[in-house]
Amino acid sequence: MKPKREAILRMVLDFLTNEKHEKLTISNIANALDIGKSTVYEYFDEKDAMVAEAVAMAIDEQVRYLLDVEGFDELNYDDAIRTHMRRSFHLARENKTFEKMMHNVDFVTISADYRAQIERKVFEVYQTLHEHVMTILRKGIDEGLLGEAVSEHRLHVIESLLIGSVFAVTNPLANPDIAAFIDEIAHCVTQLHQ
Repeated sequence: MKPKREAILRMVLDFLTNEKHEKLTISNIANALDIGKSTVYEYFDEKDAMVAEAVAMAIDEQVRYLLDVEGFDELNYDDAIRTHMRRSFHLARENKTFEKMMHNVDFVTISADYRAQIERKVFEVYQTLHEHVMTILRKGIDEGLLGEAVSEHRLHVIESLLIGSVFAVTNPLANPDIAAFIDEIAHCVTQLHQ
């Protein structure tokens, strides 16, 4: 990615982390970067194009953090699922930038084409995470810890458990002990997959 394009997108992310989507303008971005509006227009036709690409970039960064685990292929099932959950919880609890940005973007006012672009990105991420979870479960099957044949419905239940647990750790009323919570999740996944 060209450095100036990335700088514009980073500024859009910064802006959306601190301000509502409707306050974002090409002028605001240009002024914040001390560049002309024409420079911004060299890269983006309109505000929605910047927002859609910035959201996609932020999503990609979150997924990279979650999936780029050094030595993942060598991890056993137990370490793989625990690493996945620790990193998921870290993103959910510690990285408020993404959460604030998603809260501040008014998806209703984004043009249909750009909204569809964001929806495709979210679906792509879901597919990527699904494949990652399946890789973890295959490790458990290969190690003889998980049963071989599990229905598609049960796999969706397992994925829902993993996704739901991420939301649970962000609940300020719950505030679970993360290590104990991960132990319980790993135990539940093992029980569900037998």
